[in-house]
Order: sequence, then structure tokens, then C-alpha cells
Amino acid sequence: MNARIISLILNIVLDNLAIRLNYGVSGVAWATVIIETIYMIRLVNLSKDTVIYKIDKECLKDLLKLAKHGIVDRIFDRGGKLVLDIILSRLGTYEYAAHVILNQIENFANDFCYGFGIGITTNIGIKLGKNNKKEIEDIKNVINKITRILTIIIPIIIFMVLLISLPMLLKEQETLMIAYKLIPLVVIYSALMPIKYKYTSIITGMKELKYNAQVSISTNTIKILLSYILCKYIGISGAWLTFSISCIIIIIALKRKIKNSSLSS
Repeated sequence: MNARIISLILNIVLDNLAIRLNYGVSGVAWATVIIETIYMIRLVNLSKDTVIYKIDKECLKDLLKLAKHGIVDRIFDRGGKLVLDIILSRLGTYEYAAHVILNQIENFANDFCYGFGIGITTNIGIKLGKNNKKEIEDIKNVINKITRILTIIIPIIIFMVLLISLPMLLKEQETLMIAYKLIPLVVIYSALMPIKYKYTSIITGMKELKYNAQVSISTNTIKILLSYILCKYIGISGAWLTFSISCIIIIIALKRKIKNSSLSS
């Protein structure tokens, strides 16, 4: 998580530098490629003393059986983002520029929640393996408390960061005004994010990867269609409204699945 946070900070700095030096979209793209390359090298260096890189056919078969639904989930998630970016890029330079900066800042909270989710997945998997009802109930209470705290703290931090950083990151007045108008929607989305990660991580810990993939396919399809319609009528605000709606759909679908499982009260 630390490596990812550092890469995100560097990405924002280099993106801003590329824009200020008039390198345009290609400069921003090169900045992203450079940072991601450094990030991957850093991860390899961190893991080389603890991870043995060896191809084992039997292990690979078992891994693919377990990971295939997760792969589908990520493919549809990335594919949905690609199509969404194509839709948003056609809204105009100012709106898209505002969206990119807001999205980069939101990614800090997103990555933090992702790290929180990994902890949930690990703990849920361990407790379910032990099949101890008291320990399962205890971890549920801890997860719920942390989620409630994050649901309050993250939107407040995002709101303050946006107010302080946007005037420094956006030089065009038109782009800045668009970004300010989007702040309420960004804050709402950031409040829903910890809840979404809570449920997706619990489902992953339960090894319900197939269900996760099904939800991902459905929500990404809805996200693309809804964002296309809303962006057509209300501009870039439609995209951030779609993010929140998608989060709510995911939360409802996964919460219902968990209620019918061994983790239900």
C-alpha cells in the first residue's frame, strides 16, 4: 500500500508537470507508464527475498481454477473503465480535465479502501477456515466499526483535499469551476466506497469469486449504459452520479448474498 500511495503521488506530480510544460496527453501518458514501471520494479524488489518465482504446472492449474472468476471480474472492471473514459473524453476538454484530476485524487481513498479490503478478505478467510462462530462474530463487529469510521473520515478528508488542491492543480478557470461543481458528487461517492469494499472483500474471503464476477459484469454494463445516458444530458456530473449508483447496486447485491451465507447473523 505504501508503494502504491507513493506511485500515486508521483503520478499526480508528473501529470501536473507534463501539463504545465505543454506536453499534452502524450506527456501524461508517458508519466503514467514511467510511474507504473517504477512501481512494478519496486514490488519485485520488495518480494524477491520472500517469493520464489517458479512455474509449477499443478499449482498453476489449481491457481487458475481459483483465479478465473477473479480474472473475469478484473477484465470487466478495466473494460468498463476504458469504455467510460472514451465516453467522457468526448464531453469536452475542460470537463474531461476536471474529471481526470478528481479521479486521481479519489484514487488515494480508493487504494486505501482496497488495502482495508485485503485485510478483511484475509481475516474472513481465516475465521471461516476455523469455523469458530464467536471469532466470526467478533471480526464482523470490528469490520463494521472500522467501516463506519472510514465512511465518515474519508469524505471529510477528500472534501478538504479538493478545496485546497484544486486551485493549484487546475489552471483554467473553466475547468476549476467544473471541478468545484463535482465536489459534492465526489464526496458522496467516497462515502460509499468503504461500504462497497467491505462487502466485496467479505465475498472474496468467502471464496464467492464467481458471484463477484457476475456482479462485476452486471454493474459494469449498467455503468456504461447509465453514464452514456446521464452524460448526454447533464455532462460530466452524470459520470460521478453513475459511480455512486453503481456502488449502491453492488452493496445491495453483495449484502443480500452475505445474508444468505454462514456469515449472516
